Amino acid sequence: MLVSSERTSYNFCMKIRKVKNSAGNYSVQIGEYKDSKFILHKHIGSAKNDDELSDLIKQAHDYINRNRLNCLNRFKSLTQKD
Repeated sequence: MLVSSERTSYNFCMKIRKVKNSAGNYSVQIGEYKDSKFILHKHIGSAKNDDELSDLIKQAHDYINRNRLNCLNRFKSLTQKD
């Protein structure tokens, strides 16, 4: 059960989302919003304290940076005119 969520926008395609669960831990997820719904691409992990949380967020940013080119190519293909 999700108690609260906090979202951080990183680039136009992928978003990093921190979700506090009922046990008080935070899950860090990467995904995108489509029609007001979050579509999960990757679950990075769960953190029990602030140090673990900042490490997971850094891992999420690194993952997005590695996959940014795919995201840009996808955006270009959606916006190109025939």
